[in-house]
Amino acid sequence: MKNEVIKPVATALWLIENTMLTFEQIAGFCNLSLNEVKELADGFEKADLEPSNPIQKGQLTEEEIKRCERNSSFKLKISSLPLYGDINIKKSKRVFTPMSQRKDKISAAVFLFQNYPLTISQVIKLTKASKKTVEEIFSKTYAKIEDITPKDPISCGLCTAAALNEELAKTKKHDRH
Repeated sequence: MKNEVIKPVATALWLIENTMLTFEQIAGFCNLSLNEVKELADGFEKADLEPSNPIQKGQLTEEEIKRCERNSSFKLKISSLPLYGDINIKKSKRVFTPMSQRKDKISAAVFLFQNYPLTISQVIKLTKASKKTVEEIFSKTYAKIEDITPKDPISCGLCTAAALNEELAKTKKHDRH
């Protein structure tokens, strides 16, 4: 693993918004100038920047942040955890999904049921919607289902065309038997 912060400006923004670290600590960790960090905190350059969580990226631990929050003279140390795919990284079971994407999941599930011969489990896999929600959409018992505008899950960014084609190929394979 490199000892460099991935997306330093976005990481600094996340640290500013979510911790009690000093600007000096954030600047040192992200390899930014103190003025750059102050400008981020004041809202400059922030409009189109998405914060990047260094804990999810495996670059910091909550313990390291808390350690440095308790003593402003401490410097943040990049985590020795590998970035992705290793069993040492703790994966959160609950992931925040923005409200707009939650609506897209429902719209995408409706679209898939209307346009493709997919099973409930395939739609769950493609949209990452909950089993209960997809079952209600399938059985048409979902609240206000008539008000839902179907949306293509590929254009919503919920799945790729390759993933959809793979699921359709599985459906065709089962139809032949």
